[in-house]
Amino acid sequence: MLQLLMLIMMLLLLLMMMIKIMLMVAVMMLMLMLMPMMLMIMLLLLLLLLLLLMMMMMMMMMMMMMMMMMMMMMMMMMMMMMMMMIWYGP
Repeated sequence: MLQLLMLIMMLLLLLMMMIKIMLMVAVMMLMLMLMPMMLMIMLLLLLLLLLLLMMMMMMMMMMMMMMMMMMMMMMMMMMMMMMMMIWYGP
């Protein structure tokens, strides 16, 4: 009786193992099937990130350029004022 129970238990365990292995294989197959899709999605995400970075860089550059332009304008204005002061000075 005891041996029979043990045998049944062993069989059940084996069955469980088999099911687990089958599931693993199925998952692996699914992964393999979906791999191109996954890769495509990953690539798209990477591209989006790169684009965002580029946009940020561009914005920064634009801001820097604007700042430089403003500084130049201010300098020019100062120079003009100085010239005027010297010209129409005493």
